[in-house]
Amino acid sequence: MPPPTTKCCICNQEVLKSQTAHIGDGKRACKSHEGVVSQAQDIINKDKKTRKAKEIAAETKKRERWQNSNANPAFMENARKWAWEQCWCCHKEGRQLSEFYERMIIGLEKSRIKGTISSLLLAPTEFAKELGFPVPTYFLRRMNLPEDPQQRERILHDIKGGMDKRSVVEMMQIIQVCEDCAKKHDLDFWPNPPQVDLKTLAILGNIPLPKEITEIAKREIVTEIAKREIVAEASDNEL
Repeated sequence: MPPPTTKCCICNQEVLKSQTAHIGDGKRACKSHEGVVSQAQDIINKDKKTRKAKEIAAETKKRERWQNSNANPAFMENARKWAWEQCWCCHKEGRQLSEFYERMIIGLEKSRIKGTISSLLLAPTEFAKELGFPVPTYFLRRMNLPEDPQQRERILHDIKGGMDKRSVVEMMQIIQVCEDCAKKHDLDFWPNPPQVDLKTLAILGNIPLPKEITEIAKREIVTEIAKREIVAEASDNEL
């Protein structure tokens, strides 16, 4: 393939493009003509300054937006909601998975106090209902980005909310997803429970929980009993 050529805007000769320089307005001229090289260099320097000014302006605008965010309650509320109550891939609203396990500890203590059989062996979604979560309740899990480059790229591409939020995820190396998006990206959502034998369970069952957990469990049991009595009394009055 022959090398590309172009016409010099000064001498009107067809010359090799590599022997010319851009001097503005889409025009090219032979480098051998007086002043062409310096004019071309001035254009290059001007373009560099323009690009640099645009980058600085964009960075300044972004910085001002974050600095002024404290004066914008709506912005702060949306940021808080995104950080704690939304899947970063589909924006589905949910509760932190840590809440599920906190409620699980209280639920197990209530079962111990009442002397009832625990529902621990139920599926997580069924157990969530037993723990008092509304139906349906979606949970969110925050985890490290996977090391596999292709898997990471798929997840980053799926993040909703623009480059700002993708940059946050890349910087923190953490992703927050719902169970559906975890399956979509081959991530383990529910941590695997430890495998223990009956002897270990018996030992663990004799370990006292913190007093705060026991007190919360007792208060909830009292509240549940009071609610049942109110409902029963209301039913009797209707009769």
